[in-house]
Amino acid sequence: MNIFFIILIAILPAIALMIYIYLQDNHEREPIGLLMAVFGLGILSCLPSALFEWIATYVLDATFGGLNVYVYYFIYAIFGVAIFEEYFKYLAARLLTWRNRHFNYKFDGIVYCLFGSMGFAATENILYLMTENWLTGNQSDVIKLGIQRGLLAIPLHAMCAIFMGYYYGNAKYAKSYGNKSGCRTNLLIGFTIAVLLHGFYDACLFIHEATGDDNMYYLFLVFVVIADIFTFIRIHLAKKQNQEMYIEPKYKGYWIGPQANPYQPFGGQQAPSYGGYNYDSTVNPQASPYMQGQYNPEVQYSQQSQFSSQSQYAPQGQYNPQGQYTPQGQSVDIYGRPAAPIIAPNNFRNQMVRCPNCGATNRFNAFFCSGCGSSLHKL
Repeated sequence: MNIFFIILIAILPAIALMIYIYLQDNHEREPIGLLMAVFGLGILSCLPSALFEWIATYVLDATFGGLNVYVYYFIYAIFGVAIFEEYFKYLAARLLTWRNRHFNYKFDGIVYCLFGSMGFAATENILYLMTENWLTGNQSDVIKLGIQRGLLAIPLHAMCAIFMGYYYGNAKYAKSYGNKSGCRTNLLIGFTIAVLLHGFYDACLFIHEATGDDNMYYLFLVFVVIADIFTFIRIHLAKKQNQEMYIEPKYKGYWIGPQANPYQPFGGQQAPSYGGYNYDSTVNPQASPYMQGQYNPEVQYSQQSQFSSQSQYAPQGQYNPQGQYTPQGQSVDIYGRPAAPIIAPNNFRNQMVRCPNCGATNRFNAFFCSGCGSSLHKL
């Protein structure tokens, strides 16, 4: 059978799924060049995946070879096949997109993971069909196998990529906030779901081929139908939940605090100065309940400013909101007690943002203003 015809049969389902997911991106579709690079790296991911699967086969045979055939093939499907294939498909997307400026929406994670996965799936499909052609030389058998894998195997890889990509986009979204724990959690959840889906799919087929148990084949068919339905639901929800990353936020002029900008390590700008707002950086946030890193309306003068020389207070002292004179310009809190230098919090979630509508102060990671209820992230 003509080799070009075999390749065409093998890659057509992957191309169809890539076009479908690309068109589902409802914000700033990704550059074709970047997607083709991810697809190419997905093709190359077959090599390390095959190597590790070959090693795992010998290790698992020596370790669990004497177990019940059902238990053994479930272990083998997850730890000998699925975990390596899903990891290297994830790596194909991660290496080229995680720090890419075009990765600026949550749905982009699905697009990138899908293209990397389709590179892997198309290559695997070509190898299966060419092997079938070499063994049998029967054109009808090759076409039949191509249809079967086009309806089952290729959608499996797409399904795993969509679930992994959904959490991959959520992880980057959390990272753009500076939420590192949320980032790691989403990456772990996405990878685990992809491995379990892939492992259960393979285990059903392995057991059916080894034992001839038709119940496992029926279970496999039910699993494929249910998983495909949930995959389409996930795509629909991902489109509805699509949000822009905050790598270059438009509301940085409303940040409060000397370290309110969490994007500086990623190339962002420093937090701007605030005309009209007075943030007293000398106040110890633990010494006063009114000064938890927020704007204090009672303090009208900065540390460097001096009170008027015509005042009853000594001109060399610093103005105290409680009307007390502090010798030598010493900084004090609103109770007149000496204030320790502020310890700037490292966690940006302790920082505050001022609502541009009502002026209320909110935590930086709040979605809605506590004063007027308006959105703080669509300014």
